[in-house]
Amino acid sequence: MQHGGLSTQSALEGIAPPPEIAQVVIELPLETPLDYRIPPDLRTGCCIGQRVLVPLGKRQVLGYIVGLARTSAVADLKELVEILDETPLLTPALLQLTRWIAEYYICPWGQVLKAAVPEGFRVQTEAVYTLTTQAQDHPETWPQGRAGEVLQCLTHHGTQGQHELERLLEGQDLAPWLRRLEQQGLVLRQQQRLAPKTQPRLVTVIRLRLSLLQRRRCDSSCNRAPQTRQPSWPFCKSSPYGNSQRFDSAALEPRRQ
Repeated sequence: MQHGGLSTQSALEGIAPPPEIAQVVIELPLETPLDYRIPPDLRTGCCIGQRVLVPLGKRQVLGYIVGLARTSAVADLKELVEILDETPLLTPALLQLTRWIAEYYICPWGQVLKAAVPEGFRVQTEAVYTLTTQAQDHPETWPQGRAGEVLQCLTHHGTQGQHELERLLEGQDLAPWLRRLEQQGLVLRQQQRLAPKTQPRLVTVIRLRLSLLQRRRCDSSCNRAPQTRQPSWPFCKSSPYGNSQRFDSAALEPRRQ
C-alpha cells in the first residue's frame, strides 16, 4: 500500500524549502558565477547581495551572492565557509548596474564589484599553520633540519603564518618544508581572516544650545523669505574638553560700510 507521505511533506503548509545552491561572483577575472552548496545551518539566512567567504583551491576568497537555486549542473560542490552580512550589502539596483557595466564593457562582473565596493568592506585571508595532534603526541617522529625547526617554532609560538615563520626563523622561503610537513600530517593548514585596514572615520559636529526664546526667534527667522532669511541666534561650539565657546552670529555677518 502506498502512502502520500512524500507529497504531503513537500506541500506542508505551502512552505517551500530554502535554496541549497548559492551562485557567487568572486573578485577574479571569471566569466560566470560559481555554484556553492549552502550548509544547512546557513540556508535560512542566505540572501542575494550578501558577502560570503568561499573556498577556491587551497584558499578562501571574498564573494558576493548574486543568485540562489535549488539544483546545479555541477555534481560535487564545495560549501560556503561563512556569510559575512546579516542583511545584504548590495542592493538589487547595484547588482543590476554592475552587471550591465560588465556586459557593456566586456569585463568580469567580479572586477566591477571589486571597484564598486569600498575598501573597508573587503575581506582578506591568509594561510596559517599549527601542529596537528599527531605531531604533538609524537615529537620523537619529527624530522631533523629546517622542517624540525619549523615544528619547534610552532610549538613555542603557536599558530603562525608563513611570513611570520620566515621572520622568526630568519628563512627566505619555507613553503617547500610547510608543504612537506602538511603531507606528512604534522602541520595543519587553515585560513584566517585578516583584520580590516580601515578605521572608523570621526567627524567634528556642532551642537546648538538654544533656550525657548532663542528657538522662537529661530522659527520666526525660518519663516521669512529666502532672500531675507538670516541667522540671528547665538550658538555654541563644543570643545574636546567639554567646555563651550559662545559665538554671536551677528559677529559672523559682514559689516556694511
